[in-house]
Amino acid sequence: MKLCKFNAKLTSWKPLIEAWWDVMDHYVKVSRGDLPYWWNEAGNVSFLAAAAWKIGGVAIQEYCVDRGQERPSKGRSDLRLYIPNIELECEMEAKVSWATCLDMAFKDVRASIGQASGQLKALLKDSYRAPVGIALCFVCPMVRSSLDGQPIFKGLLDAFESESETEPAFLAVYEPPIGINLEDEDRTYGKCFYPGVALWGQVVWGAEESLRQDSEAAQILPPS
Repeated sequence: MKLCKFNAKLTSWKPLIEAWWDVMDHYVKVSRGDLPYWWNEAGNVSFLAAAAWKIGGVAIQEYCVDRGQERPSKGRSDLRLYIPNIELECEMEAKVSWATCLDMAFKDVRASIGQASGQLKALLKDSYRAPVGIALCFVCPMVRSSLDGQPIFKGLLDAFESESETEPAFLAVYEPPIGINLEDEDRTYGKCFYPGVALWGQVVWGAEESLRQDSEAAQILPPS
């Protein structure tokens, strides 16, 4: 399954998501079945960076930034993209959830988007901050059966679709090609299946008039 949903005026970003799917499929093929999403946060971010290059954009990862208003300090941001053909220049902060059930996925997305948003808002505005800031959560189900990921993906999609269409956010789901081994041994949980990944993105600030600058309004998030 490859599916994406966009709220507000973000549909022009769809080529980035489609390229992300292609990059993930290419990795699975070249690596002879390794799953691209079961590594870590930096690994997941790297595939989104590769997607930007694939459609004519550029990307940098783990770059130096200035954070904090009262006591500025040096830090690092996860990803910065510049993709002219979809008019997107943004910085992204990402988190990863290894959800074992839908309730855990809901809680992790809320916490992760909140934490990533806070990191983005701490960036100093006069330190080359990008016109758009996006908080991300990669939800990678770690379940007992290869079929147990479907309720998690469906639940996230249902929650996303039930929210207002005016908030700037997107949700994309990737599952590897049929026939790929999804099973691995986890040190804590034992035998687990990793059926795919859902990418939840929330715009924290935006340059377009349709995206409220530094808005404190309620985010599109799953139910608590």
